[in-house]
Amino acid sequence: VQTSRIFHYLAYFIAGLLLGAVGLESSVLHSGSLLASRWWAWLVASIFSFLLMVGVALVAMRQPPSTLWGVIVSFAFCLSCATSTFAVLAVFLRFVNGNSRVWEYLGGTAFGVYILHYAFVSWVQYWLVPIGLPAIAKATLVTSGAMLLSLGVVHAWQRLLPRAQDYVQTPSL
Repeated sequence: VQTSRIFHYLAYFIAGLLLGAVGLESSVLHSGSLLASRWWAWLVASIFSFLLMVGVALVAMRQPPSTLWGVIVSFAFCLSCATSTFAVLAVFLRFVNGNSRVWEYLGGTAFGVYILHYAFVSWVQYWLVPIGLPAIAKATLVTSGAMLLSLGVVHAWQRLLPRAQDYVQTPSL
């Protein structure tokens, strides 16, 4: 756990608990919600908040280290993450309608992937350190590698342990 992001993680964890308690259909994560209809506003807000975060970080790097600048940069980071999260949710709610076997499968494995992905991200990044590739190529390899490895472990877990199927409803692909 990165100590600089404990409250950030806590906020998303609590939000997930609350959404799970009320159900998606009666929450802001409904396909007909205001969030879905204003997807473009969230997308614009996420771009501006990201640029704000980068600008604040660049200014802070030129200043003597201080607690105030640390708080400002941390706030800008949280704002950028939150608006980006809502933008992705809004775009998916607006444009990804209907049920498909792929989305159902990913939904059934999402928690396992969430739990496992950080270890795979770290390992794949470590393995790529000595390799001279452009940053975008490494980012692509890390993202796809972590996703595939996480999905593979979750899939194997669900197939090898019959009781795991009692807790997770995942359609086969």
